[in-house]
Amino acid sequence: MLKQSLYALAGAAIIGTSFVGAAEAQVQCSTDNLGGAVDCEGPVEGNPSNDIDSTDFFFGKDDWMQALKVDIGTNTVDGGLTVDGTGTSGTYSLTGLDANHHYMITLKGGNSFSAYLLEQGVTSFTNEIWNTDGIYKGNNVNNPGPDLSNFVVWKNRIDDNGGGEKIPEPAAMAGLMAVGAGIVINRRKKSQ
Repeated sequence: MLKQSLYALAGAAIIGTSFVGAAEAQVQCSTDNLGGAVDCEGPVEGNPSNDIDSTDFFFGKDDWMQALKVDIGTNTVDGGLTVDGTGTSGTYSLTGLDANHHYMITLKGGNSFSAYLLEQGVTSFTNEIWNTDGIYKGNNVNNPGPDLSNFVVWKNRIDDNGGGEKIPEPAAMAGLMAVGAGIVINRRKKSQ
């Protein structure tokens, strides 16, 4: 009886360990999945073209706008974006970027996508690699590498607080002070 209990306990420990190992093996993005990337987030379930809008935060910023998109199997070029390769890996080139914007790229395949932040201030990338190891096939979060379905470039105005353009605070304060001074002067003239 004791021997059977020990075997059962040992078997449960082995099964438990294999489940823990499987949970740790979930697909994660890496900057190795996209040449030129300095950070990544994902995978995220959904379609970036439908699910990202100006209120979504990626890399601490909102106000992302879709700039260029290549649907694999339909087109390989959109403006300054060229995507080569099919399936799970290939290369891309991206030209004509404005150094005054942040750029991110989303790679979508299966039911998920990952987002990759590009190096700030770089205006072109040539023959950089991409792969889909940072997204998962179907609903299996432990199975990386579906075929790429779209490659999207997003842009965001550079500032310290996320998206949108900065409001020049010193000029706004000077304007308010001028209005306040005008009111004070006007009241003094009326009281005299």
